[in-house]
Amino acid sequence: MKAQYVRELDTGKFLVQVPDDNQWGFRLESDDQAWPGGFGSGFQNWEIVPASRVPRHIRQQLGSLYCH
Repeated sequence: MKAQYVRELDTGKFLVQVPDDNQWGFRLESDDQAWPGGFGSGFQNWEIVPASRVPRHIRQQLGSLYCH
């Protein structure tokens, strides 16, 4: 698994799904928080989106978390 952008469908907010060694295999991260397995993020309806569909300012904000 590689890092991927995640968009919450109801709010449009973006996070980064980062591979992790925890029991779920990933964590969701914003620029100031992380949620192992995505639990506690509040995201209910979401989709994985390619970087090309993420607004430039979001890519710049979350870019250090996103490992290509």
